[in-house]
Amino acid sequence: MRGYAVFREVEPGLWYFVGDVDHQPGLAMRAERAQAVRDATGGADPAGAVYAALPRDQWQLVRYA
Repeated sequence: MRGYAVFREVEPGLWYFVGDVDHQPGLAMRAERAQAVRDATGGADPAGAVYAALPRDQWQLVRYA
């Protein structure tokens, strides 16, 4: 099933896995990624936090690169 793996940058170059979110049909890709971050963080948005939402299939490639 399609979806996103969401990460938060804790320091430059160091990313923390926040959560895994399922695909939400009907949204444009950019809106879908933003929604994935909101869903994975429970809506929390600490000031200055940097997030990344990678498609699940690409996350596996990044993880082992």
